[in-house]
Amino acid sequence: MQHLGEDLQVRWLKLRIKLKEKFGIKVESYTVEKFIEKVNEISENDKKIEKIIEEIKKKATKLLNIDDNDIKRALKFYVALDRLIKENGQWKISLKGELPKND
Repeated sequence: MQHLGEDLQVRWLKLRIKLKEKFGIKVESYTVEKFIEKVNEISENDKKIEKIIEEIKKKATKLLNIDDNDIKRALKFYVALDRLIKENGQWKISLKGELPKND
């Protein structure tokens, strides 16, 4: 994983401090690795994923020929982020780092 440049890290820290001082907002940062771990904990047969797929199919005006497994894999990212937010009782979250490259 590439790290943020020192200047960018300092600016990010100052922004976090200002948000806390001015608005009382605390921003939580997570590494991409931790987020990917969270994604991998979620089964593609997770009840929340199944519910979202059913809602999409119910509300869709046009269904494309997209494999449900592809949709499930994408929804794992959504569900992981949703759970991180709920676990921390906040919606102010940032991710640090780079997504792993597919070989």
